[in-house]
Amino acid sequence: RAAFGLAPSDLVVGIAGRSHAMKDHATFLRAAALVAQAEPRARFLMVGRGIADEPGLAPLIKALGPGTLRLAGERQDIAAVFNAMDVVTLSSAWGEGFPNVVAEAMACGVPVVSTAVGDAADIIGGAGTVVPPRDAAALADGILALVRLPGEARRARGAEGRARIAAEYAIAPIADRYRELYQ
Repeated sequence: RAAFGLAPSDLVVGIAGRSHAMKDHATFLRAAALVAQAEPRARFLMVGRGIADEPGLAPLIKALGPGTLRLAGERQDIAAVFNAMDVVTLSSAWGEGFPNVVAEAMACGVPVVSTAVGDAADIIGGAGTVVPPRDAAALADGILALVRLPGEARRARGAEGRARIAAEYAIAPIADRYRELYQ
């Protein structure tokens, strides 16, 4: 958090994904504005190549106001970045198969709010929140539900997600499923 100028008391909501129309960063930023109005401790961290250069996002970024949003660019230390967050989001509108960011965040023990794209709902199961694509209000509601939880309860949700990833998506259970399929 210190590397991004975030305080321990901040409620950090993040997103990780390169600049591309399918990632629908505009919906994330609209949701962030709604969350910021409702929760003054909320801070937002966007990680990914090219986000700062997307001309359509500039007014939405500016509207959040100074100090509310951090643009981190492309990062190689994504586990450390996720561990600086209280909630990870995926705002994609389409085009996802198995959104790695969802599983990676869950593996780090961070609760996730995702749009219902690709396999996101299957990955998350009951360990996070899934909302319709392109619905900033629903995304904001999902984020607010998690950031308003007491810290221990939010961490427990993250632990649920981590346990789900370990049980369903680690190499051993996946190998077992392939073996069963082939047999």
